[in-house]
Amino acid sequence: MKYMKKLSCKDMGTDCHFVATGETAEEAKNKMVEHAKTDHSEMFNKMSEDEKNGMMKMMDEKMKDA
Repeated sequence: MKYMKKLSCKDMGTDCHFVATGETAEEAKNKMVEHAKTDHSEMFNKMSEDEKNGMMKMMDEKMKDA
């Protein structure tokens, strides 16, 4: 069994119960971004490029802990 990487919306500071999983950190991050674009579109669409880059860095840090 391969170890699954996971990242939750709660890890990112929201009150959402979504958890993205993947065989790699990149796969889990991509699922989290897609979730943010659809389920948190109002917040996501208001984010600047700097804020989106910060979110990606935060996901990278959270994945190191996983």
